[in-house]
Amino acid sequence: MNRSNSCQRSRIHKAFLGGYRNRITRTEYHHAIAQTAPASRPKKLNAQSRETQTIHLKNAWTQDTREATTQMTKIGVYVSTKDDRVMCGRDAPTVDEWLEARLKKIVLIQCCWRRWLAKRRVAELLKKKRELERIEREIQESLVRDKEHLLLHEYMRRSHPRTKSDFDLVYKTIENWRLAQLTRIDEAFDGPERKALLCKLHKDECALLSAVEAQKIAAKDGQDKRARERLLSHMSSPIEFFSTRTGERTFMETPWITRAKELVSLYRALVDKKINLSERLDLLLSVTVTVSEFVCDLTSEISSLIDREVRMLTNGAKMTDHVFDGIRTRLANLFLEFLKNPLFNPQVARFLPAPPGGDSDAHSPDKKMIFCTSCRMYKKAQYFDEKPSNNFGAKTTCFDCNRVTNLATRRADLGFYKKMLQAIRSTESMHGRVVDPVIFLMSDIDLKYLLETIWQMSSAISGRKDLYDLKFVRWDRNLLWSPWNCILLTREEAVVHLKMLNRKVYSDVLTKRIVLKHERAKRLFSKLIKTARESVVSVQKQLCSSPVVCPEAAAAS
Repeated sequence: MNRSNSCQRSRIHKAFLGGYRNRITRTEYHHAIAQTAPASRPKKLNAQSRETQTIHLKNAWTQDTREATTQMTKIGVYVSTKDDRVMCGRDAPTVDEWLEARLKKIVLIQCCWRRWLAKRRVAELLKKKRELERIEREIQESLVRDKEHLLLHEYMRRSHPRTKSDFDLVYKTIENWRLAQLTRIDEAFDGPERKALLCKLHKDECALLSAVEAQKIAAKDGQDKRARERLLSHMSSPIEFFSTRTGERTFMETPWITRAKELVSLYRALVDKKINLSERLDLLLSVTVTVSEFVCDLTSEISSLIDREVRMLTNGAKMTDHVFDGIRTRLANLFLEFLKNPLFNPQVARFLPAPPGGDSDAHSPDKKMIFCTSCRMYKKAQYFDEKPSNNFGAKTTCFDCNRVTNLATRRADLGFYKKMLQAIRSTESMHGRVVDPVIFLMSDIDLKYLLETIWQMSSAISGRKDLYDLKFVRWDRNLLWSPWNCILLTREEAVVHLKMLNRKVYSDVLTKRIVLKHERAKRLFSKLIKTARESVVSVQKQLCSSPVVCPEAAAAS
């Protein structure tokens, strides 16, 4: 048996990319590049030849199946007339008939054309109508959603109060509940039964106020804790630099930051209740070494507290005994004071408020002292509301006394009016660069008086009294907002009012009533006009009197 082996040399050299071998059969398997040839590139066509730039012309003769000539019957030739047809001439239409037929077809074409135009116009109007309905539906949904969000937000504020405005809302809710219960009792009961129910109502009110005070104390503790943690994290964080060229962040720690980190770590260890006895003793020793660098009353008191706790621990007292609660709380508070003192921790000076005094405060209005007629004390001007909002006289009662008086008598909630005033300011700022300074001189009390006294807390058109659905907008949309150029409407009415170009659609009676309200507001808030003009003039004087420094002169000096 003869066997011939032939070897073909491959014209393509394929790279060996490796593979793997079967351990049992010892068969080698290579990767796909070693088993298949790479795809060849298609051959380029000649795009410059004459055939690709010209077309082929061809002449050809064609012959019909039947000759074009006509053969008649004659002697010796017979032509069958089986397939012949007899054609008879018809009457030719006159010009009038032809014109009439053409006119009918023209009218038909015009009817079809106008029908198509009408259908297109109706489709466009229908599309616009659906778009307007969609926009109105979205506006209504957004208004309902905003109102629900506002109500939910107020419910959460009443359920979990944290700020002063939240507690004002809670007190206002309690007052509304008390007035409703009082009205119900006066209308339904009389005599001894009424007195008993009034006594029970008073007890329930006291219980609610006690619960609110407990919540206020807890909220104050939570705020103090968050502020303390924020201060500790800020003072112990390194300084961060951001490079605009490379986009990298660089962190730098100064010796003061390192010192602040050590003090913060000691404070966190002092308030930690999960350490054992040996760790606590080492911690107290470290704190003693840290505070012994300075000699003052604060450090001596810290050292005495540490010595007292060490003696109690060495005498056999347990770490979990409640006798240590007062000492450790006092020690943590004193060390926190030590940590907040710039003499012992220079890094904390960057995060503390500037101390009073100095040349910058020489002409500051905060240094002006005002006598409070309620608490009979002299306080700085920053504790009084000195905005010249109306002509009712100077306000000589400080914020604290106003708050106590409000909680004891009216229990009014000004948070709603603050939000309404902020909404008016943001809306006016969105209209353009020119904003009337009157809106920024008004306070929430002024807006409350404008809403309750002048506009009677109801819409000028529909008379609705839902405060969560009312808003102030411009009466004349071409003029800036002011107490004498505003109207109180519901949110739906405000959207329509701002779209109207002519105010003559309103009745004369409504227009006169609104004008009278504007005149009354202008008289009551007349002091705002004078203050706004003075502020504008002072700003203009500052802009005109500001010196312009030449760069060359500054460089020469």
